[in-house]
Amino acid sequence: PLNIQDIIAPKDTVKLLNKIVSSGEMPNLLLYGSAGIGKTTTARAIGKDLQMDVKYINGSLETSIDNIRNDVRTFATTNSLMGGKKLVILDEADRISAQGQDALKVVLEETADIARFIFCTNNMQKIIDPLHSRCSLISFNYASKHTKEIMLQYFKRVCFILDNEQVPYDKKLIAGFIQNLYPDFRKIIN
Repeated sequence: PLNIQDIIAPKDTVKLLNKIVSSGEMPNLLLYGSAGIGKTTTARAIGKDLQMDVKYINGSLETSIDNIRNDVRTFATTNSLMGGKKLVILDEADRISAQGQDALKVVLEETADIARFIFCTNNMQKIIDPLHSRCSLISFNYASKHTKEIMLQYFKRVCFILDNEQVPYDKKLIAGFIQNLYPDFRKIIN
């Protein structure tokens, strides 16, 4: 997905993300949930939809306070080439050192007029409380009540892509593929 309308998520989550994008004003966000569920893709889609200059930081590779001081702060404190706000996406933010996270809270305050931050994390407990309090939290831990909705979105999206690419397919094979992710899927489409 390149934009929010193409994100596969519960309707309430998509509605909230659309509200953020349509307002044109984004708070700092902390997206949390299981690995591989779409947090980073969502963050990138927000940046694209809001036409922001984006800096991506992988917290598992760039974890030190020096990375925060040199890379993040330098990017966030300069004006955007596009005239709008800048966006820093901190992926795997739970891997950033405690000192690095502490430095980030200062950067968030210093750059509030020109930059926004999205923290993506699998483990919210490893993010320091001062960052929690400076961000709007969005859960990507979908409850089982959303399973049917998510499975149908996946099924429709895969069929849409295959139709667009003019690739012949069998709906039962697609269902089998999705069933590997969600074991009860066949009951839903039959």
